[in-house]
Amino acid sequence: MVTPAPPSYGGDNVLLAGIDFIIRVGTSEHSLRQPERRLMHISVDRSACVGAGQCALVADEVFDQDDDGIVDLIKAEPSAADQPAVQRAAALCPARAISIEM
Repeated sequence: MVTPAPPSYGGDNVLLAGIDFIIRVGTSEHSLRQPERRLMHISVDRSACVGAGQCALVADEVFDQDDDGIVDLIKAEPSAADQPAVQRAAALCPARAISIEM
């Protein structure tokens, strides 16, 4: 007895053995795009900074500290990849010396 090969579905259809329906997998171009991040602008108030260093620890691509421990801003407009770390740094700053504008 010859068993026929199961049907093959191309593209974004998936055939599950023993199940009589097709599951559509969301692979449209729209579903693969990353959500757009708005441009972020950062400013720091160096006179308010107390030198705790949380910003430089959390977002070292954006913040540094001078010899006295006061914040130095490396990038005023961070990349999308750095934005979550910048938001965390601003939230951790005990002096609230970091301002973010979106």
